[in-house]
Amino acid sequence: MIVEWSDDDEQKPLDFVRMAKFGLAFTVITSPFAHAMHTRVLPGLFPESTKFYLLKRTVFHQTFFASTCIGAFYYFLSMLDGKSMKECWADTKRTWWPAFKANQLVWYPANYITFKYFTMHYQFVFMSVVQVFFNVILSYIHYSSKKQQQQEVASEPMLATSDVICT
Repeated sequence: MIVEWSDDDEQKPLDFVRMAKFGLAFTVITSPFAHAMHTRVLPGLFPESTKFYLLKRTVFHQTFFASTCIGAFYYFLSMLDGKSMKECWADTKRTWWPAFKANQLVWYPANYITFKYFTMHYQFVFMSVVQVFFNVILSYIHYSSKKQQQQEVASEPMLATSDVICT
């Protein structure tokens, strides 16, 4: 919603289809994996009794979980846009790096707060709240990347019919 109002100087009506796609991607991709990660995987691999568990959980989460989840999220989002597998892969490659950098800025502090101050039962709730706001960043990256690609295609020189040499 915030991105809808900040994309251009002019105000456009909210794109409810876009919001529904992000909600579906969050529900299908992010939430189940995050729930499993925070309730099963991280406590199983790095119990609180282990030395440096906070650092280990955060690094594991940001290295393996975040990179995989961002790729799956953007691929699924491109599928919802009706793109072919090749186009989905191209979109994912184009948006993954900016999203991963933003992810590092948001989630390292969020993970530290989560693992340090919340019990396991409340970690997923806190992370879900942060994820809602992070989705604004993901939406901005996805749709600004899409706009940039459209502008690049539009600025490519078109071959005029008079330029075609027929033999």
